[in-house]
Amino acid sequence: MLSESTANSFQKAGVIFLLAVPLLFIWFLGNIMENQIYLAELWRLNLLVFFLALVWMTAIKQMDFAARFRTASVRSKLVGLLIYAVALPLSGLVFMGWKYLTEYREFLYQESFNASHKQISEIENGFEKEKRRLLEQFRSYKKMPQMLADPGQLQKHFEAIEEHRRQKWIEVRDLEANVLLTTQDPDVSEKLAIICKAIARLGISKFLGHRLAQLPEPKLQAPEVLIQEFLESPFGGWARVFESPDELHRVSFGGFDLFFFWDVFTESEPKAAFIISDQDVHDSIKQYLAALTRQRLTMGHGAMRLVAWSIPQRKFIGEEPAEKEKLASLTASIRDSRSPHSSEMVWQNQSWLVAGTPGKKLPRTVLLCLYPVSEIDRQIAAIRSDLFYGVMFALVLAVLIGVLFSHTIITPLAGLMTGVQALRRRDTSHRVPIHQDDEIGRLSETFNATSEILADVLYAKKIQNLLIPEIAPAIDGYSTDLVYIPAADLGGDYCDILPASGNRWLLAIGDVTGHGVSSALVTAMAKAIVIEFSKHENLDLKEMFICLNELLYSQFRRKKCMTFFAAILDPATGRLDCMNAAHPWPLLLQPGGKKTINMNGCPPLGFGAVRSEFPAIRLEIEPGETLVMYTDVMIESPDASGSPLGTRGLTEVCNRYLSLEPAEMRKNIVAEVSGNVQKELADDLTLVILRRNSDKLASR
Repeated sequence: MLSESTANSFQKAGVIFLLAVPLLFIWFLGNIMENQIYLAELWRLNLLVFFLALVWMTAIKQMDFAARFRTASVRSKLVGLLIYAVALPLSGLVFMGWKYLTEYREFLYQESFNASHKQISEIENGFEKEKRRLLEQFRSYKKMPQMLADPGQLQKHFEAIEEHRRQKWIEVRDLEANVLLTTQDPDVSEKLAIICKAIARLGISKFLGHRLAQLPEPKLQAPEVLIQEFLESPFGGWARVFESPDELHRVSFGGFDLFFFWDVFTESEPKAAFIISDQDVHDSIKQYLAALTRQRLTMGHGAMRLVAWSIPQRKFIGEEPAEKEKLASLTASIRDSRSPHSSEMVWQNQSWLVAGTPGKKLPRTVLLCLYPVSEIDRQIAAIRSDLFYGVMFALVLAVLIGVLFSHTIITPLAGLMTGVQALRRRDTSHRVPIHQDDEIGRLSETFNATSEILADVLYAKKIQNLLIPEIAPAIDGYSTDLVYIPAADLGGDYCDILPASGNRWLLAIGDVTGHGVSSALVTAMAKAIVIEFSKHENLDLKEMFICLNELLYSQFRRKKCMTFFAAILDPATGRLDCMNAAHPWPLLLQPGGKKTINMNGCPPLGFGAVRSEFPAIRLEIEPGETLVMYTDVMIESPDASGSPLGTRGLTEVCNRYLSLEPAEMRKNIVAEVSGNVQKELADDLTLVILRRNSDKLASR
């Protein structure tokens, strides 16, 4: 055996070790997070955790720590376990937090890529607004006052607009398709004159028939007819264009990709009849993207950079970015792959997440959206700092709480322990002082209330023990014995052997449903009635049964019922006048066998309001025969195979000990029946043995 000082040393070492493991774990993980070691170092962390767990298990086994811990004081256990219970989950929290940070970083990366691609998609979708703006610009030309009076006055105005590349060409013609205004170069205008005139005549003829009716039918040249037939055919794609005036159409013409607009003047007053305008698609895209690249795009607290590359011009749209060679190489790979791209790159001495895609609604462009990795690092650092300081605060708080509350918990527990020890001595007078209004205080109140209840129960048990005789009374010519074993402190069984008038004896045995105080009170009531009837000169079992039945039913209304068997014994003749109410019929045993009692059953007492008939029988107990009265637990208990004994099994048990005196016979029967029960008896056990002595024994 170890000395007390050695045991205390083991306890302290064990507590320190249990605390050191999670603290060391937290310290290591904290350094990992501070040094930003990520998934690449995960295998080292797993190796360290495995090593610590192995050392921990080995040390605990060598120290037999479980046995040492059981001998430690409750105060030491409480403080140590409180700190350890906080430290261990916190170490797991730190580990999970570290894994969360690594996974959250990947999530932020993916979220940034998704947000960048979404931003690019929104930019492409936003070009639809630019097209609507361009359409409204073309429509505004038609509404200008000079356009109605003399379009030629707007020549210089539209030339200035064209110089700023806000439009490519505008031309206005009269009802006979003659030019009133054009911004085309004279050489180009001369080359395209017949085509433009055919286009104008086609639009005028389709939508200004009411104005043409005032003029003679125009003479069309053969080239014009061919051009109009081409424009109206479904193969060239122009038929749909000339079905929809006052709309913005995208067409390819003369090697150019254009936004094409045309309309007619339906009013009869204007000199102008037909207007046509177009704008280079790529010029519109450049103007749109150049404005966006100058804007500040944000995601969270970080600023995004938008870069656009023009494939035809092989240069960036808007301001040229620094270190453009890296970006130009990236745009070339995206252009060749013709698919979205996501990657991380170092640009301008800073890490960026780059999302790029070739333009779909912005053709012949490549769009790049760059997001700084430093913003993600800032978010991760903020979470890491909060996690670290939160863990440290929780550990300090756990120590303070353990020291602060150990006294407030241990003192009431010590009082409860003293009370429990008093209850073990059956001392129900001890009361636990209540110091606080919490769970322990309420537990102390419950303990005190339970002690009072137990005091009443113990007193009630003493009273109930007085109801059932400890020793069976002596009857001349007979040997008797009885036993009552309650399943709880208070039981519901009752048995009695009482003297009656005429040198007779009244034998009674009963079983009340349930246990506890209520069942014990019913047995007391039954005892009082049985005693009262035993004093009657003309004892009548039927009247006693009727009285018991009416009393139980009137008071309990079937909530409490009682099986009951009673018999009047005439010792001189051995005659037994028996009556039964749902109780197991007794066994009448003789050496070598038993007498069978076949009687119909009936409900227990208290089951019905009015009853006047009960099964009755007259028996003769011969010298050497034994009457065994019992409660149902004797036949419901299992035998060696686990099956209920039943009447036959109980008879076999009794026959094995029939040669013994009733007291010894009773001990062996109870021992065998209760020995087959794995735990405790499920119900109260009552056994009464009455044996008529043989003539030889009686003569003595």
